[in-house]
Amino acid sequence: MRLTAIALAAAVALVGCTGAPTEPEPETASAAQFVACLKAAGVEARVGTQGHALVLVGGPPTGEPGEVVRHESSAEGEAQGWSYSEVDESGSWDAAESAAYFANDPDIHDAYAACEAKHPDFTQPEYDPMKDPEVQQQMAAQQEDELAFARCARDAGFAWVADPDPATGSGIELPLDLAEAEFRDLLTACWDNERGNVSWRVGSDSGQLDTFDFFEVLEEFMGPGEEG
Repeated sequence: MRLTAIALAAAVALVGCTGAPTEPEPETASAAQFVACLKAAGVEARVGTQGHALVLVGGPPTGEPGEVVRHESSAEGEAQGWSYSEVDESGSWDAAESAAYFANDPDIHDAYAACEAKHPDFTQPEYDPMKDPEVQQQMAAQQEDELAFARCARDAGFAWVADPDPATGSGIELPLDLAEAEFRDLLTACWDNERGNVSWRVGSDSGQLDTFDFFEVLEEFMGPGEEG
C-alpha cells in the first residue's frame, strides 16, 4: 500500500511537469503595499501597530486610542463598516473597512477607492484588543489588583477566595450562596480603592447571587465614580 501511494505521487508529479504551466496564485496585497499606493496618491498613511493601513484624517480624533467605531453614512444612511483609530500628536490615524468610511473627504475617498481597485485582494485585519499595548497594560494592572485582593482575603480567613485564572477570565469568583454579612466582612478586610481594579464572577449561569444585591453593597465601599 505504501509503494502504491509513492508511485501515485510520482505519477502526479510527472503530469505536473509535462502539462501546461499554471498561473501562480496572486499574493494578497500587504498593508505596506496599500499604504504605498495611498502615499503615491498624496494621502498621509502608515502601517499601524496591528498591521492596518492607517490614514491621517483631518479635524479632531474620531475616537480614543484603540477604539473601534462603527460609522454611518450621512448621505446614504448605509453602514460604512468598522473603523479603528490610533491617536498620536499628529491626530487620528484611521483604519477603515472600505473607502466608504471617507465619504466626507472626497480626496481621501477617491484615492482610497483607486487603491482598492488596484489591490482588490487587500483586506484590513480585524482589530484585536488583546494586541493593543494599552489594553495589555490595563489587564496586567487588573490582574495585579485581583491577585492582591485574593491573597488578602485568604490571609483574612476567607479560604474560598481563589486567585483569578487568566486562562478562564479574570475576576474574583463568588459562591452563589454567599451571605451579605460575609461579603461585607470580605470587603471590610480587603477592599482598597487604590487597588480597586477588581472584577467579579458568580459561580452560576444566572450571574446573580441568591441572597442579596451584590452591586448595592459594593457601591458602599467604592469611591465616587468607580464601577465594579
